[in-house]
Amino acid sequence: MVGVGSRRGDYECLPEDFRTVFLLLERNDIDQALQSVYADIFAEMLLASVNAPELWPDKQDLRTFRKWFEVELVEMVFDAGQGELLHDIS
Repeated sequence: MVGVGSRRGDYECLPEDFRTVFLLLERNDIDQALQSVYADIFAEMLLASVNAPELWPDKQDLRTFRKWFEVELVEMVFDAGQGELLHDIS
């Protein structure tokens, strides 16, 4: 995902401007959408962002996932790339 623009108006992208996006089946409720996939996403995000397993939460349920990560439903995602997927956790 590309961050366009910034809070300063100089097009500099800050770390908080970037998000990791996972495509899920269409749902209107975040918890319903996450129910069957949150464990895989949790594992992926922990491996990518917390380099010390001893710092990972003991309990890795949906409630803990929601505490550790900001989640939002996005209505539409467009793939502007012309290549194949680079990473697939399915």
